[in-house]
Amino acid sequence: MTPDHLDTDDAEEVGHILAAAMFNDPLAAVTFPEIEDREALLPLHLEALVRYCALFGLVEGLGDPLEAAAIWLVPGETEMPPERLVAAGFNTHAEVIGDEASERFFGVMEHMEGVHADAIDRDHWYLQVIGVSPDVQQSGYGAALLAPVLEEADQARQPIYLETFAAETVAYYENLDFEVVATDRDPVLGLKYWAMLREPVA
Repeated sequence: MTPDHLDTDDAEEVGHILAAAMFNDPLAAVTFPEIEDREALLPLHLEALVRYCALFGLVEGLGDPLEAAAIWLVPGETEMPPERLVAAGFNTHAEVIGDEASERFFGVMEHMEGVHADAIDRDHWYLQVIGVSPDVQQSGYGAALLAPVLEEADQARQPIYLETFAAETVAYYENLDFEVVATDRDPVLGLKYWAMLREPVA
């Protein structure tokens, strides 16, 4: 399985794939605590992140129809300046998902920006979100999605950074040579997080 590069035209479809995969993720659950809100708004929330990465990073997908996707910020472009957030539609994001959900999500993300900055101070890849449709999970889609970037990063001697709020994913990433570089609870919602870093593998 080889991933396809996707663009902004695919943002809605990718947002729905990621929302299905991330529906029970702790961050998604606290951002949208009501099930009906999560069903309606999580895809729209993730669509905005997909659009940002399609414009300024990398979006890759697997399957026809689409079954899995990963969105990345690329080396040298891992900050998200205001003008780019506006270009991706984040200036109206609170109107789309609601003020309370927006405040919860961005409150956590503000803290995680500091964790990110402390963890890595050189050019690196940043895995924003990866998701596989529930009906094909544990079928190799995740590894196939990650493989090209892991290989490219190794060849360029570049590290890869990610954060996860799901304890069960830590071992999965450790099997891909990521190491936990920070773990704590964010001060906004009390979510436990793991910041992980993968140094280039020879």
